[in-house]
Amino acid sequence: MSNAYARVAVNVPVKKTFDYSVPLELREGIAVGVRVRVPFGRRHLIGYCVDLPDEPEVEQLKPIEELLDAKPTITPQMLQLTRWIASYYYCSWGEAIAAAIPAGVRTKLRGNTELVVELAVPREEVPAMIEAIASRQPKQANILRAAAETDGPMTPREMARAANCSESTVKKAVAVGFLRMVRRHAADDPFECMGTTDEAVSTPLHLTDEQQAACDTTSRMLDAGEFGTLLLHGVTGSGKTEV
Repeated sequence: MSNAYARVAVNVPVKKTFDYSVPLELREGIAVGVRVRVPFGRRHLIGYCVDLPDEPEVEQLKPIEELLDAKPTITPQMLQLTRWIASYYYCSWGEAIAAAIPAGVRTKLRGNTELVVELAVPREEVPAMIEAIASRQPKQANILRAAAETDGPMTPREMARAANCSESTVKKAVAVGFLRMVRRHAADDPFECMGTTDEAVSTPLHLTDEQQAACDTTSRMLDAGEFGTLLLHGVTGSGKTEV
């Protein structure tokens, strides 16, 4: 798959998805489940990549402007669930996805983010590539060398400093496919902002008889794949959250 096209669900009240072209420098990073910034009419909106089709449904496509995730934020299970929600409640898929994403993740998106560059070619191929271009493109060779020697992504300014070149030269390396540019978040784990710790996850809950009965009823329906409606009734402090 060339990853030349992306099908995007946008948080607007329109019951369809939209196809966009994927610029060459973004094709290595695009994946189902990542968030993207796309042109939408006169606006620029955040969308969610839900498919990477081999061919688009329309001929004239606008390009994706930016990848907002270094790895998928939305799991396949969440995509499946939100698609069902959109169908059942007659809203758009993008609206359902936006409602399912924790508020803290959306806050991280608006603030505390930065664009970084990372190696876009296999690391083992870098020495041969440097040898091939060193005489004709010494600055690009320096960028490849610096990217291969670092353990992780760097901002364009950091890469320029490491390769002893300008930031415009770094952007050229992105354009020719040596590097790829992604947006890095303070929390790589989208649920990190919810404050869940490994210790809390691994500590078993001790349920009361009423809580256990509610869990057993819910579990039986989930295990059987049944659809139904359950009402969890209890006063404040009765233990609904644990269930």
